[in-house]
Amino acid sequence: MKKWNREALLRTSVLAGFVAAGAAAAPAIAQEDEGAAQRETIQITGSRIARPDATAPSPIVSVDAPALEVNNTINIEDYLNDLPQLIPGFDATSNNPGNGTANLSLRGLGSGRTLVLLDGRRMVSEGAGQTVNINTIPAALIERVDVVTGGASAVYGSDAVAGVVNFILRTDFEGVELDTSHRWSEQGGGSNTSISATIGGNFADGRGNAVLNMSYNRREELFQGDREFSRNTLIDNGSGTFGTTGSVLIEETLIAPGGVVLGGGTFGDFGWAAAGLQDRFDDRCVGTPDTCWTFAARIDSNGLIQPFRTAGPNNDRYNYAPDNYLQLPQERYNFAAFANYEINRHFEVYGRAMYSNVIVDSQLAPTPAALRFTVTEDNAIFDGHADVLELFRNTPAIFQGVNADGLEEFQFDIGRRFTEFGPRNSLRDTHAMLVGGGVRGDLFLSGWTYDVYAHFARTRADQIQTGNLSVSAFTAQVNNGNARIFDGAGALSDAVVAAASRTGAIFETNEQVQFVATTQGEIDAFRFGTANTPLQVVLGVEYREESARRQPDSVLGPDVRGFNQSTFIEGRFDVYEFFAEGVLPVIEGGTFAEYLGLNAAYRRSNYTTVGNTDTFAIGAEWIPVSDVRFRAQFQRAVRAPSVSQLFQTDTNGFPGVSDPCASGLGAWNNLSTAQQTTVQANCEANGVPVGNVPVAQVNSQVETIFRGARDLQAEEADTITLGVSYSPSFLPGLTLRADYYDIEIGNALSGPSAQEVVNSCTLFGVQAACDLLIRGAGGTLTLIDFLSTENQTGLYVRGIDYGFDYLFDAGDMGTFALGLNATWTDTSSFQSSPQTTRIECAGFYGADCGQPTPVHKWLASASWMYGPLTTNLRWTHVGEVTDTLTQFYGARADQLDVTHIGSIDYFDLNLSYDFTDNVRFYGGVRNMFDQSPPIVGDGPQSQQANTWPATYDPFGRQFFLGVTARY
Repeated sequence: MKKWNREALLRTSVLAGFVAAGAAAAPAIAQEDEGAAQRETIQITGSRIARPDATAPSPIVSVDAPALEVNNTINIEDYLNDLPQLIPGFDATSNNPGNGTANLSLRGLGSGRTLVLLDGRRMVSEGAGQTVNINTIPAALIERVDVVTGGASAVYGSDAVAGVVNFILRTDFEGVELDTSHRWSEQGGGSNTSISATIGGNFADGRGNAVLNMSYNRREELFQGDREFSRNTLIDNGSGTFGTTGSVLIEETLIAPGGVVLGGGTFGDFGWAAAGLQDRFDDRCVGTPDTCWTFAARIDSNGLIQPFRTAGPNNDRYNYAPDNYLQLPQERYNFAAFANYEINRHFEVYGRAMYSNVIVDSQLAPTPAALRFTVTEDNAIFDGHADVLELFRNTPAIFQGVNADGLEEFQFDIGRRFTEFGPRNSLRDTHAMLVGGGVRGDLFLSGWTYDVYAHFARTRADQIQTGNLSVSAFTAQVNNGNARIFDGAGALSDAVVAAASRTGAIFETNEQVQFVATTQGEIDAFRFGTANTPLQVVLGVEYREESARRQPDSVLGPDVRGFNQSTFIEGRFDVYEFFAEGVLPVIEGGTFAEYLGLNAAYRRSNYTTVGNTDTFAIGAEWIPVSDVRFRAQFQRAVRAPSVSQLFQTDTNGFPGVSDPCASGLGAWNNLSTAQQTTVQANCEANGVPVGNVPVAQVNSQVETIFRGARDLQAEEADTITLGVSYSPSFLPGLTLRADYYDIEIGNALSGPSAQEVVNSCTLFGVQAACDLLIRGAGGTLTLIDFLSTENQTGLYVRGIDYGFDYLFDAGDMGTFALGLNATWTDTSSFQSSPQTTRIECAGFYGADCGQPTPVHKWLASASWMYGPLTTNLRWTHVGEVTDTLTQFYGARADQLDVTHIGSIDYFDLNLSYDFTDNVRFYGGVRNMFDQSPPIVGDGPQSQQANTWPATYDPFGRQFFLGVTARY
């Protein structure tokens, strides 16, 4: 029978799974005997050299399987994003923006600069951006996760700029293990269920082992409408309470003169008085708490035209929040098989096969679209709407005169939410597979080993997107009078919906071929007289072929509104590499130098796309006495361009922008008086008519053209890490540690965001930025043309990781453990291009900084193990952060109620009980004090659901129960 490994549980899950590898242990001093070469070695992430202890040249945080189990980790990013070394990327809450995947971002430098490994080998990526979707990793098979911070390209190759996340799987298992768990929320919705089975055993008298794992996970949807804080689109208007807002693209149809919604036309007011409809305007807009637009109108539920109330307690904006997912539903199937067989000590063959199917749905509110029409008075859309016709006749900006046929002609814009088409859904169905194997063993040269491995991996992601609108088809329906746009909400017939709705599809395929051959051993000729151990080296070669293809169907082109336009991308590259790594002990067993050693690594890579790259690392370790260890490392890391960056063609998107030239959704009111004077001049120079500043911004999103780049080169990063650990011999079980890190990338592949371009022009008058902004006749920002990716961005992060682990036996009271993993971030800044200013993100949230990046963040744990009972209390601290835009807008802090989020603490209580030697029950409470997420209101900040749900828990108090049986 397979019983519990109580010792492992004690050391790992009790400590919440975070330990700095090698923080306490000193290298084992080689003995001068014949058995020295046969001593047991350990493979540690961050180095390919098998070492006699758990030490590594770079800082490592490890999370072990018992820690993941006791915290009911179904999706691995849920746990890892709590680590202070990571800033959340896409996860279960990433609906918009999001694409149904989950990824990791070390130090907030982006998922493309975080190398994800599986048992020390590359994972196949997903999508043309070539990032790893960690949903495809079988969580039930994870033995531990190593997080290495600082560059590691000399050891592992491209992309290891911020560091490495290495998933170590259980590939050698005996027995049968069954596990099931269920997690639910006290407030309802969003439950998670997991089932897994693992079977393994030895054969051929123990020379071989085979393992098979199957798992199924189901995550239920949770809508923003299911939580009070997110069911309305909120706005911070500085009044002391949040107001409700939304989109001007409403389900009843917003009507305006050409130029108001789309720009490029004539901007003018409606002729309410001339049409005899002034009473309608006065009833809603005069002497009321609401603000109305004089240049726009809407159709009410009775089919009558009314003024549009843009702000106030009775505003007419569309609340798009309830239909959006707060948690994306997911179904996941994982299958994995591993086997190894030792023929003799020179030849051990091994192989692996993995398959996963992940189905994730994203859902947005129905399609919004701003459209322009030119129609004549005899169009059937005016049937029953004499008031609309009369208002149009008396609005000079709409009335175009009488055409050659003697018919009155009108040109106008509409903004409409196409609720008749249903919500927008993007169903992502991902299939990932990997088949690989190799041979390893001892070389006939004494003390040397080898390992030759190859694999083929492939992902296929199919996205089906429904709820799209064809502009040309709908325009035809308006022109022929079938689309009753003036009849109010829900007025479009099934026939119109069938004619104008579109279902699009995107098919993405990634393939990877990898071959790695290494040999490892000692070179006796290189041995210091003050050390017993000679130079240890690893030599290797690697070949990798990567390809990616994104094929959208013909539907998702410029004619479609709903989901963003998608373009065809296809590309591939090969890379040939040679690498070497060495560790040279200088002193062993000396006075004030129980160990002093040097380490170095080098890799030469030849890409078919960017040519040759060179990466290297050099470092040292010093143990003056057994209690203390010092470590220093410098590394040059690289990141080669992805297929998307290399082969991207022009496409459009709709990023959030707040125009300082505009009021409403613009940033004008956030400016100081001095800034307004400067900005007015810059805006008028950029095309806003004199005297028209501020213009009215009615849409928080601005169409932007993204252009493919040319002549890209590999990124280069310089990383420095300095570490110290202290394990006092007078207090066994205690380890204190601190690691300084400094990462600088001078030529990162990126570019300014839409907001940065707008700010550079309007706030600072940078002409190169102003040249990209296209404004309508009235001055409204209508297009940013263009943004592109170049080797032009500087990225800078610096800080200190610190913490401790303390494990002690209290006799009859059981065993206790305390642990802390914390980060102090000194800087996390970037400069998008030489023409833009450097932006600091440490201690800030939103806008160009994105997810909150607190200066202080930690994960702490206190545990008690008493007989068959294990308890674990986790404390996650997210430090205070401030609105990024306060760095640019002098009056923003005075105009808004919330420009600062205080520190927030979450506490989780986990319990497990060994009912028998083979059956364990576990359960717990997440967010046990039901801490609500901070509310920041909607706006151009990139947040979702009025908060940052990947950083702050949006679910409230959750409970889980599970059982594991092993035989």
